[in-house]
Amino acid sequence: MSLLQYTEYKDMICVVADSDFLGYFCGYIGVPHDHPLYGKDYQDVDQDVIVHGGLTYSENEMPGINLTSNDYWYFGFDCAHSGDICSMSDDFDNISCISKIHVWTIQKVMRECKYLADQFAEFRKDKVPSTLAIRNMANDIECQLTDMAEAADYKGKNAGNEQEKCMWYKLGFVLDQVLDMCFVANTLLDRLI
Repeated sequence: MSLLQYTEYKDMICVVADSDFLGYFCGYIGVPHDHPLYGKDYQDVDQDVIVHGGLTYSENEMPGINLTSNDYWYFGFDCAHSGDICSMSDDFDNISCISKIHVWTIQKVMRECKYLADQFAEFRKDKVPSTLAIRNMANDIECQLTDMAEAADYKGKNAGNEQEKCMWYKLGFVLDQVLDMCFVANTLLDRLI
């Protein structure tokens, strides 16, 4: 594994790593020694959180990566599932939502790491994970719809004829309407949590 990006976030460590010759990215979140999830097996935590492909790793170190502090317990996920493509650039961003693939850039994997760290932070507050899981699912849907709306707009601007352009813009309009509903739903969920 090769370290691609590292950041401290909400008293945790978020890491994006490259699997080197295997061609996919992994995300790791390190929880400190005083965190309620420290030392837990990922299989015992996976049902309480939402992350791409589910948790696939838990140990007191990351494979092949040495950080200065080893007083963390790391949970990991990978981007090597059916339909995943990993890219060092954002060149694929505009097509990823239209087709059956999901392009993972370093930035998107870091966003997923922070998304998981947000969920882990809730364990310190004794909030019910199932309520948090609903909120996180709504966030995830909103992010995916945003990507899809941007891709439809891009396709519309680059369409070959007026009929195709009109179709892409109509799709973008519908997606924007659904996004508005997601925003309202997320606002209501914020009040409940």
